[in-house]
This record gives sequence, C-alpha cells and structure tokens, in this order.
Amino acid sequence: MSTELVSLDKAQVWLRGWRAILAEARALRWFDPLHVPGLLQTEGYARAIFESDRLLDADEVERRLTDRMDSQRVLYEDRPPHLVAVLDELVLRRRVGGRKVMCEQALHLARLATEHPRVQLHVVPRSAEEYPGLNGPFILATVADHSDLAYLGAQIGGQELDRPADLLRLQRTWEATLGQALPPQESIELLREVAESWS
Repeated sequence: MSTELVSLDKAQVWLRGWRAILAEARALRWFDPLHVPGLLQTEGYARAIFESDRLLDADEVERRLTDRMDSQRVLYEDRPPHLVAVLDELVLRRRVGGRKVMCEQALHLARLATEHPRVQLHVVPRSAEEYPGLNGPFILATVADHSDLAYLGAQIGGQELDRPADLLRLQRTWEATLGQALPPQESIELLREVAESWS
C-alpha cells in the first residue's frame, strides 16, 4: 500500500513518502519529542528550523519552507484528516528562532487546539518521567481503506512502515505516550502559559 502511494507522488525525494501518505490520510496520530509537528508550525518556526541547517543554501531553505507551508493546506480542505498531535513540553521551552517566534508558535498551537474542529493537541508535561515516545518521532496514518501506515522522519529522508509488527509496536508506543500527556484543555492552558513566558 505505501509503495503505491509513494509512486503517485511527484514531490522532492525527501518528501515523497510523507506527501503521499498525507494526501490519503483520514486520521493522523503524530508524536514529536524534538519539534512542533510540521503541519502545526508557524512560518517563523519552520524557517528557523531549516535555517539552523548550515548545509542548506538559501534556495533550498525557501523550497523546504514553501513545501512545509503548502502541506498545511490539508487541514483546511473539504475533508481534512483528524489530527491528534502529542508534543513534549520541552519542545515548547526550547528556543527556536527567538522569543517572538516561540510566543507566536505557542499561541498558534493554542488557537488551533481551540478553534480547529479536526485538531486535538496534547502536551506531555516536563514533570513526566521517561516514556517510550522519547525514542523518536513518528506518525501513524489511517488511510481511506481504513488501513494504517506509519512514517518515521529522519535527518535524510524518512521511512514508511506497513508491517503489522511495526505498526503494533508504534500503536503501543502511541498509547503509552498519550497516557503521559495532559488532556486537551489542560494542554491548551499550558500552551497559553508557555506563550506568556516567551512574550
């Protein structure tokens, strides 16, 4: 299934798998202990992430930024996927792009979690001890035929997974990670508190 999706996509090589999965997704469960998930990043935050990689020239930064912002349109289509995202509080406390960028990013997340009917956010508080999700970011996608696929982001490209054993492991990791996270309303309150701390 994931091979067929990848073959349909004409994006840059490093985006092909993700873009194909995103185009088919009906639901996304997204965990990232390192950054704000790409679909939820502000332009300022995304730019700071890309510009931090000194190996990317200015044109490549702009291309990646355009791709990142374009991918967010999926949240505003007629049938957007249901997105449940979990992020670690330390992501919100790590300075990316300066105080203003971080304040805007935290407010953007709180706004999405409050106003977007298909976006649900959870934050794992920094008081949580170690948990399985800290082993790395992943996305679980449920596609149109109700099957699940997973996507693991990496420094160079990414990896699509559809083996039942891999999916089961990631589903268990998701459940354990979500179990450490604050419920939606408490997460929104924390996001607002974080925004205030950056202002």
